[in-house]
Order: sequence, then C-alpha cells, then structure tokens
Amino acid sequence: DMSFGDNDKAIFGAGSDLEIFHNGSHSYIRDTGTGNLRITAQNFTVRNAADNAAMISSIDGGSTYLFDDGSQKLATTSTGIDVTGTVTADGINITSASATPLHVDRNVASGAATIQVSNSTHSTYFGTRGGGGFAIDDDADLSLGPWFVIDTAGNVGIGTAVPDEALEING
Repeated sequence: DMSFGDNDKAIFGAGSDLEIFHNGSHSYIRDTGTGNLRITAQNFTVRNAADNAAMISSIDGGSTYLFDDGSQKLATTSTGIDVTGTVTADGINITSASATPLHVDRNVASGAATIQVSNSTHSTYFGTRGGGGFAIDDDADLSLGPWFVIDTAGNVGIGTAVPDEALEING
C-alpha cells in the first residue's frame, strides 16, 4: 500500500505526463502529456460510489450503455442507438440513406394522436389519421382533418372524407 495526502500526486512519465491525486475535495486522473489517455479492457464499466449500480458499460466488440440511476437509457447497436425514455432535443435532423421507410409514429394503427413520416412514396400523418389534423395518406389523399379532402382522383370534399364528385360539400 502507498498512502498520499491531499494534493500529493503519483506522477508517471519522463515529463510528468500522468498524475493521480486527490485535492481534498475531488479525485483526479490528469493526462498532461502528448497522446491520448487510453484505458484498455475486454469489458469496461464505470459504477457509482456505492458500487451497486452501473453508470457506463462497454462490451468489447459490442454495445456501449449509459445508465441513469442504474437504469439503462441509451445503448449503441450495430445500426445506431436505442433510447429508453423520452428524448429532449433542441433540434433534430433525420437522414435515411436506406430504402427502408423512416417512421416517427405513435399509435398509427389505432388512429390516435398519430405522427408518421415516411421516406417512401406515401405516408405522412400529423394529428389523428382519418379524424383530424393534416394527413397525406398511403393512397396519396390530402386531408385537413375531416373538413377538407383532396383525393387521388382530384375530387374535393368539404365536410366529407370521401368525396364522390369533383366538389362535394356536406353539411
């Protein structure tokens, strides 16, 4: 065992490049030299002070995980990331280079509080699909709630979701 007092440093390297010390309030590992500070391990975990919950975990050749109060919130995957919980951002830019449609959705099948965005030829919903809000649906119909619809045949409906004529006003 080696004991060091506050502000006493274990110093490594010909140029005192690496220091490990405690200043009375905080503990430090300080790399002041050239190159990077590298920590190598098969698997790497940072745990809380009580050593009863993970904070960061990384698997060699696999995923890296971030935790909040011991609960996994973010994981890297072979295709990107998975987030558990709510994402709060000051902006978002989503780019899809694949032919797979990009979806942002909530209860699309039930028609409740729907938002769906697709990078394929159809599907854009905002609001409630078929019952309100703005939608360009899979049939390429344009609707503004149940009040105004332009279908693929060019028929315009006011007060009807399925106009039968060039202009149909219901109610």
